[in-house]
Amino acid sequence: MHSDSKELYQYIQYFFDDWDNSKEAKELSQIKIKKAWDQKKYRDKVKGKKVLNIYLDSKVKDELKKLAKEQNKTITSVIENLINREIKLINNTKAFEKINKNRTGLVLNIGSSQKKTRARF
Repeated sequence: MHSDSKELYQYIQYFFDDWDNSKEAKELSQIKIKKAWDQKKYRDKVKGKKVLNIYLDSKVKDELKKLAKEQNKTITSVIENLINREIKLINNTKAFEKINKNRTGLVLNIGSSQKKTRARF
């Protein structure tokens, strides 16, 4: 293990300078190392995320692109924001309905022709 990135950088330079191979072999190794590093960064970036493959109508996709461009965000972040906003709205509506139900004391049995009411003051 190396104590810091500067020491690691020097070790890597020494490795390539001292390596007894052709210039092309060194360049190929550098390309492979860079690709491996890019792949690691990508995996770290998408950690905790899941892939979702869906089909959208072309017009909807175009509107989604416009929306993302207008908000200066990616399509993924726009979709996440829309879903989160809708979940928040649903949760707020449920909480509001629960508060109103407790205030009025009105209980409706759906599927029944009877309505039960309780007076609560």
